[in-house]
Amino acid sequence: MTLKRVIKRVGELLPEDAVIGRFGGDEFLLLLYETEQGSVSKLLQGLVGRISHMQLEYQGNLFATSVSIGAVFQTPDDICPDDLIRRADDALYQAKRNGRNRSVLI
Repeated sequence: MTLKRVIKRVGELLPEDAVIGRFGGDEFLLLLYETEQGSVSKLLQGLVGRISHMQLEYQGNLFATSVSIGAVFQTPDDICPDDLIRRADDALYQAKRNGRNRSVLI
C-alpha cells in the first residue's frame, strides 16, 4: 500500500505518455519520450520535492520518505535497454553517495 501511495503522487507530476514500472524492491523505472534536458531536470526536482515531503503511516506509526534518483538520456552507444539501466543505476548510486533526497542526471 505504501508504494502505491508514492506512485500515485509521482504519477501526478508525469507527462501523459510517461511509463513507470517497478523494477525490483524499492526501485522503479521511468521512461520519458522526446523530453528536453531542462524539462527532465525540472521534473526530477519536482519528484524529489514531492516524495521527500511525504509522510506514510504504517500500523499507526508515521514514517518520513526519502528518494534518490538516477536519470540518463539515451545515447547512440546504448545498444540495448541494459545499457541504459546500467548507466541509470550508476547515476542512482552517485545520488545516494551525495546524500538523501537527491537526483543525478547524466
